[in-house]
Amino acid sequence: YLMTGTRNPTRHDIIFPRYQSDAEIQGVIAALERRRVRTVLFFRFVVEPDDPVGAYVAAHYECDGDAILLCTRKDGE
Repeated sequence: YLMTGTRNPTRHDIIFPRYQSDAEIQGVIAALERRRVRTVLFFRFVVEPDDPVGAYVAAHYECDGDAILLCTRKDGE
């Protein structure tokens, strides 16, 4: 978002598993849902299988890439 002139939809610059509290993670998911964020940059190599943000992104976004993913909200959401 810094390079595109857009605004970060959450209060976090980056989200890492076990770095933020559960409440902060739920706040990130709520912000993505409430604001219907169109595009997210997702780093697969830091995501663990039980990561709730990863699960949310997988359910609501289509992603392109291998390790660093550009994810766009699925049509109709």
